[in-house]
Amino acid sequence: MTLIVIDGPDGAGKSTVAKALAERIGAEVLHFPDDTAVTGPMIRRYLRKEWCIQSIYITGDGELMTEGGSPSWGEDDALAFQALQIVNRLERMPLLKAAKGDPNRHLILDRYVQSASVYGELDGLDPKWLESVHRSMVQADLNILLDTPAEECVRRRAFRDGKAEPERYEGRLEFTRKVVDL
Repeated sequence: MTLIVIDGPDGAGKSTVAKALAERIGAEVLHFPDDTAVTGPMIRRYLRKEWCIQSIYITGDGELMTEGGSPSWGEDDALAFQALQIVNRLERMPLLKAAKGDPNRHLILDRYVQSASVYGELDGLDPKWLESVHRSMVQADLNILLDTPAEECVRRRAFRDGKAEPERYEGRLEFTRKVVDL
């Protein structure tokens, strides 16, 4: 079995390349985050900016309050999101392990731990911690990085899927440049 990872920034063409390669070599494709896993819908809602972690405290009057009074991105969000992504990959670990043990099976992963590490580091998480938590994941036989220029990624994103608004990490040129560089 060959486990192939195709990775790169949002809009790099990972899904397109994964599909073409899968057709060519007779492989199946697994996308991460995996929207069909238990944690998938929650991850997708987070990426659509529909929820975030709030620091909640109780006032002297016993009233619940949030810092700043309105939803905002914070350090806890990056860690919570990374934890959800780890669980999302762990939900598919039995499939990855079974495929890895089958010499007649090829599996292509559209995103994997590389993206989690890059986006996690850009969210302010410790790169050494990210490396350590991903070490136990099934390792790929081949990693393909799509080194697409940030400007092209952002341009492609604007025309993809017919979505009205980009998800949390998409469509921001300066952020995408950092992803490409890292």
